Order: sequence, then C-alpha cells, then structure tokens
Amino acid sequence: MYENKLKLYKLYNDIFNNQLNKYLTLSKNNEKIPQESFIFLESAKNSINNCLSLIENDEYIDSLCLLRSSFEAIMFSIAIYFDEKTYDMYKHYDRDIYTSVLKTKYKKEKQKNPKFKMPDLEKERKEFLKPFNIRKIVANNYKSLFSELFIDCKDEKEVLDELNNFYKYLCDFTHPSIVKTYVYKIQNDKENLNNIRAVFRLNINCCKMLLLLTLNYFSNNDDMSDIYDLYAIVFLLDINLVDNVDNLKSLLKKYDEYLYLDITRKYFSNNKNKIKEMQSEIKELNETENLNEKLVGVMKDIIIKFDALKLFKEYF
Repeated sequence: MYENKLKLYKLYNDIFNNQLNKYLTLSKNNEKIPQESFIFLESAKNSINNCLSLIENDEYIDSLCLLRSSFEAIMFSIAIYFDEKTYDMYKHYDRDIYTSVLKTKYKKEKQKNPKFKMPDLEKERKEFLKPFNIRKIVANNYKSLFSELFIDCKDEKEVLDELNNFYKYLCDFTHPSIVKTYVYKIQNDKENLNNIRAVFRLNINCCKMLLLLTLNYFSNNDDMSDIYDLYAIVFLLDINLVDNVDNLKSLLKKYDEYLYLDITRKYFSNNKNKIKEMQSEIKELNETENLNEKLVGVMKDIIIKFDALKLFKEYF
C-alpha cells in the first residue's frame, strides 16, 4: 500500500514539475520580462528539486540552506520585473560608469538647487538591493501573483511579514544558531524520520508553489484555480505518506518552533471544504484494491487538465 501512495505522490510531483517547465518555456516568449528573471527562476527550479532530493536523504540543513537561496532567487526575479529602478541598480551594480553617470546627474541638480544634498551612492546601491527591500517590492505586487496563497492577509504589510518570517526561518538554518544544532538532533529521531520528512517537504513545496505562480503570471495565464488544486493534492499526498496522523500531531507540537508552516496552514484553513473533499477522495484511493481504475475516476480531471495521461500510464 505504501508503494502505491509513494507512486501517487511522485506522479503529482512530476505533473507539478512539468508545469514549471511548461511555464518557463511560455514565459520566455514574454519580451517584457528581463532575461535575468528567467535565470533566477530556472536556478530556483533546479535548486528546489535538489532540496527535495536532500530531504529524502535526511539532509535537512543542506536542503533548507539551498531553499533560502531558491526563495531569494524567486523574490529577486519578481522585484526586477516590477520595479525598473531595482532592475537598473542590479544590472549596473558593479559598474563604475553607473556611479559616474549618477554623480554627473546629481551635480547638475546641485547647480540648479544649492540646497540639494548629494546622496551617498555606495550606501544607496547597497541599501537598495537588500533582501528586505526586494521582499517589500514583492509584497506590494502580491495580488497580481499569488493573492489566494495569502488570502488571510489583509494588506501588503501582512504579506511582507509572512515573507520576512519565512526568510528568517530559512536563515536560521544557514547561520550558526540553536535551530541549526537542534535540527541535527531531529535527524537522529529515527522513529519519526518518515513523518519529519513529510513536514519539511511542505515548506519546500510552498516555495515551489511561489515559483509556479510567478511563472504562471509571467506566461500570461489568467486562470490559476487548477494550479491551486494541484498544490492541494500534492500537499495531501505528502501527508498521506505519514505513518500515523496522530503521531504527526504530537510531532508538530514537539518540533513546532523548528518547522515553519504558517503560509501553508493559512492557505489550507481558508480552503477547508476543498481540502476535505480531496481528503475523502485520497482515503478512497488508499482503501481500494483496484487503484488504477479508481484513480482515473477520482482524479482524472487534474490528470486531463495538465495533459498528464501519458505520465499516469508510466506510473500505473
């Protein structure tokens, strides 16, 4: 039975990955998007897949350090698209000519207005591209990109808080901290490793969802409902791999401060009816003997919508 659960989880992850590749290709036809955005997003896609591979080998620290890099790449790709000055600053960051041009510009302003104060260009350049400022630009544009994922947030400030908290959580694994040392202890909790992997995968898939929604926006796709359905299924199939749900609850309580699930929790608490419906469908799949036939009946819509029938036949 576990083998079928795992195959099902891998099938929908492959559908997820196919969508990433499809939207990456479609987005490249959008001439309005800076080439650097694609480089960041392709890098994030590869890194996220490596994160999942590392988690399967119980390398939590390495996986989450890499996830921070992926998250930053997604944030940067969005910021340089939406904010022209950020893109300009990024593109000319190491070029002296850019500083020279600005100095000339400011000198002319000083001549016109003696009270004009010349800014510290080096400081301005460094401050402007700080991760916090990048996330602020993303938060200001979240409604265009992933409004339903942050449906519980009232405004840009609350979205920024969520992004900042997620980033801070990932930083704790990168820098020497009590979190980093404690996670090494978690890795030795052999009895719960299967459940621990499932929980950490949720954070990785949340970041993967941010990537998919960004690419979806860049490819000019207006209908995002299918993507959220796919995310919900991958989430539930991941939980479906847990050995014992009651054990998972106690595990979450035990390690809660070392597991960041706020965005995931809020999204799913706001979509309870949809989740319950999918949960009952997955339960049916777990209990049926003729999985192939039942799977087509229960989840065929998603498989057909994402043109994944060939992929389904490879797994089942």
